[in-house]
Amino acid sequence: VGTLLSRVLCGGELCNGQAEMGEARRKERLHMYTLAGMSAAFGSILPAPWVALLLVLELSFQPFDEAGRQKVMLGNQSICLLGLSASLAWVVKYALDKSSGDAETPPLPGAMLDFEYSNELAGKAILLGFASVIVLLVYFIVAGVTKRIFLRLTRLLQRRCGKRIRIILMASLAGLLTGCLGYLVPLSLTDGATQIMPTLKACKTQHFSTSDLIAIAFAKSAAYWVAAGGGLVGGIFFPLLYIGIIAGELLAKFELFAPGARLTVPVMMASVPSSIMPAFFTMIALPLSTFNLGPKWCVPIFIASLTSYTVLVGTGLLRRLLLKAASA
Repeated sequence: VGTLLSRVLCGGELCNGQAEMGEARRKERLHMYTLAGMSAAFGSILPAPWVALLLVLELSFQPFDEAGRQKVMLGNQSICLLGLSASLAWVVKYALDKSSGDAETPPLPGAMLDFEYSNELAGKAILLGFASVIVLLVYFIVAGVTKRIFLRLTRLLQRRCGKRIRIILMASLAGLLTGCLGYLVPLSLTDGATQIMPTLKACKTQHFSTSDLIAIAFAKSAAYWVAAGGGLVGGIFFPLLYIGIIAGELLAKFELFAPGARLTVPVMMASVPSSIMPAFFTMIALPLSTFNLGPKWCVPIFIASLTSYTVLVGTGLLRRLLLKAASA
């Protein structure tokens, strides 16, 4: 909806007819409309439209794509289109949530946390950054085991049944296993975006034990890679975001990370995805806009995000692990 309305409302040079454009201009406009669709999609699920715009800008910031082709850098008019797409999508989604009673208040005190800030949190943030790396390594261990099993099944079915039957059987198996995981651990289903607030409220009332949280984290990891191994589609971002929140609730049980979940949840929410995604400003913006955090509380979030990315990607650790896995 946001993408369609932005094309209608943006007049003049920004939305001239494509018939008069050259091939290069047509491809540029097609690229822009694709980004506008991404902005609208993120705007409908992220806590604020400017976070959606920031994420799209960071994802499209690299000057070259995977094939080595030079990307078109975004100008002011393009950013206007993307921002309007995200804003209109967010407004429509908020109206739907409010009419259905789904609009929720975050279970953290938000900006009041700035009064609890001390520089000790910077040191704790570094430790949480290392903890995020451990979480990601466990996540990829689950991925490696799952992918190896599904790869062997794929080759076996390909030889015995052919390509078409193999696709049907693998997708059916993935759906069956995902359904079984969902029955055993209901919070392992979906991408995790809609489960964030209910999970935080349940943890605040101590509804989940430590073993429950560990089971949720492993089940969410397994569910994603089972679905991916069976050929089902879905992104990795929100599952990682949700696993980061679960890891934050687990670490909140250690006295070392006082003041508890008020520190560990927003920090791990950002630093776990940041371990493999160089979108640090978006990672800060997500907990900031979700929990209405003040500027001081963003310091440990930023430190932990930079630490996790530096340890896992900056040192080349992730690359070496992937090369080793590919050669195995």
